Amino acid sequence: MNSDAQFYVYLAGYFASLCYAIQYAPQAWLNWRRKSVKGFNTTGIMIKLVGASYFAVNSALNGEELPVIVYGAFNIAQHLIFMFQFTMFTGRRIFLLYCFIPWIPYVCGLLWPETIGR
Repeated sequence: MNSDAQFYVYLAGYFASLCYAIQYAPQAWLNWRRKSVKGFNTTGIMIKLVGASYFAVNSALNGEELPVIVYGAFNIAQHLIFMFQFTMFTGRRIFLLYCFIPWIPYVCGLLWPETIGR
């Protein structure tokens, strides 16, 4: 692939990552404005945080292209924002523990690198 084409492919990848990163911005803003997470599914966000964590960490440890790693990192960030909102607006500190989820695949990948799909 020539350098011009590669530039546009990377640009498209970053644009896609940005789109995915801002997809939940309206929900985060609504939660903040209402000072409530009523009606927002905490279980779904926790499951997505686990998936995003494994995706981002495995992508980074496998040496994937930077737009893929950025996509995973943005996903982790947006789900951590919701974990903080769940903590602030419900008063349940248990949600802060979920903020450590991204460390699990990272530590596993460092301790057992043979388990990372390549």
